[in-house]
Amino acid sequence: MNDKAENNLTDSVAYNNPKTGRFQPGNPGKPRGARTKFSQATLQEIVSMKDDAVAVLRNRIAAGDGDAARWVLERIVGKSARFVELSGVTPEAIGQDLQDGALTVDEAKDVALAVSRLAGIERIAQLEERLDELTRLLKGTSL
Repeated sequence: MNDKAENNLTDSVAYNNPKTGRFQPGNPGKPRGARTKFSQATLQEIVSMKDDAVAVLRNRIAAGDGDAARWVLERIVGKSARFVELSGVTPEAIGQDLQDGALTVDEAKDVALAVSRLAGIERIAQLEERLDELTRLLKGTSL
């Protein structure tokens, strides 16, 4: 091993425990659940495009283009995905579908996580709107 490679190895070892490979105390890494602004903005953009994407898919199917629809669906839900009709998206409805055998445990977990994330994005958008409204109101009045 050359000197440069050894220096790189010792530099990286200083940040990690050489036995476990985990971060040393004082260097915890990225906090759990932390998201970048990019991922939040991307998720919001995806949520805002859902109606357009469904409309395009409907038009393709109506035009008899099953291959295009299949291609889109395979990329969105995957080739091995199982389509399940849910009775609702509330925790109670997901639990009932799980009890009835319409959903596996993993599917119920995935559905619940997706619903939770979408609800969080919508709440963030609502809070941003309210904050903008409060800012406008405060600028309109003098303190």
